[in-house]
Amino acid sequence: ETFKVYENKPASSIMEKVGEDYMAKFVGALTSIRSVNKTDAGTLASNFGSLKALASTTREELSLCPGLGALKVERIYNAF
Repeated sequence: ETFKVYENKPASSIMEKVGEDYMAKFVGALTSIRSVNKTDAGTLASNFGSLKALASTTREELSLCPGLGALKVERIYNAF
């Protein structure tokens, strides 16, 4: 039944909507990195505050964030 409702609609109608505020954009940008979830994005936001600050951080500073393992740290660091 649900499939039939969306059968002829564009993909944008069923995709998750991202809010327009800064935090929603911040979380949206970070969750586009493989294996980074909303909880990780929240942790990074509380520790660094902005994408500019996050982009200028070191691997060591990233590894101090709770919940981030070596693989996530490497992926986040390489994304910037």
